[in-house]
Amino acid sequence: MWSAFAVTGIWAVSTFASARGAQHLGGISANLVRIALAILPLTLGALLLGLTPWTTLHYTGANWFLLSGVVGMGVCDILALQAYARLGARIPSLVVNVTAPLTAATIGWLWLAERLGAREALALVTILTGVVLVLRPRAAQPVDRLGLCYAAASGATFAGATVMSRLGYRLAVEAGTPIHWLDATILRLLAGLLFTMLAFALTSVVGRAWRDGPGRWRQALPWLAVNAMLGPSLGMAIFQYALLTNTAHAVHAIVATLPVFVMLLAWCCGSERPDRTGVGGTVLSVLGVLALVSGQH
Repeated sequence: MWSAFAVTGIWAVSTFASARGAQHLGGISANLVRIALAILPLTLGALLLGLTPWTTLHYTGANWFLLSGVVGMGVCDILALQAYARLGARIPSLVVNVTAPLTAATIGWLWLAERLGAREALALVTILTGVVLVLRPRAAQPVDRLGLCYAAASGATFAGATVMSRLGYRLAVEAGTPIHWLDATILRLLAGLLFTMLAFALTSVVGRAWRDGPGRWRQALPWLAVNAMLGPSLGMAIFQYALLTNTAHAVHAIVATLPVFVMLLAWCCGSERPDRTGVGGTVLSVLGVLALVSGQH
């Protein structure tokens, strides 16, 4: 479970950076750039460890990692970046990370028979309640409804992709050909890159305004480079490692505290200050995480 904590911190910075990049380039363009930047260091890392990701394409369960990449690194991240471009980082990160663990628990139960115990359910509700209190919408703050729809759909697809990865690991182990978590990450990135390239090509003429932002590449590239190193590369690799031994809903429950860290980053940058309710929500979410972790064996 400690790997899930590491992912949360890494993705907090990554989310903040991707929101800035998406506001300059738009969802599809930003996703294409960040995935392309992330593949090279991950592949080099795998080769230095003596891994050969392309050989795992023939392993049992590899197809589920490829599909997980299309859904998670492609559809999910494009939707999230569209939400970031419209709403900034705070509200989309809240919606995504409240939607994802609930959806993951439901899909994991129906598909993989991963049951949610009473203690886990209580901890999950506690975490999500705390996150909602921290990042509740302010009364005077107008919210873009389409942006909210993008964020909710992103959370649902994120959960679906996570369960697919769990299934891929399970099938590979049962077949006697376990897939290394770094190989799994690279397979997902490649599938996500191909999907995003296709989406970019299809929207090159029709829907170009949906694909592109203002096109300020100089402003976007530094943010997307930071996101690429932390989000789809280092963060996703550790996330896949966490899924080796933990259920999808348990990992998502820990990562659900990510919006709290995003809020703290925004506070440090001077954009907003948490109130008493926000501080109380932070304490509540931390207590929920501690309860969840203490119940894991």
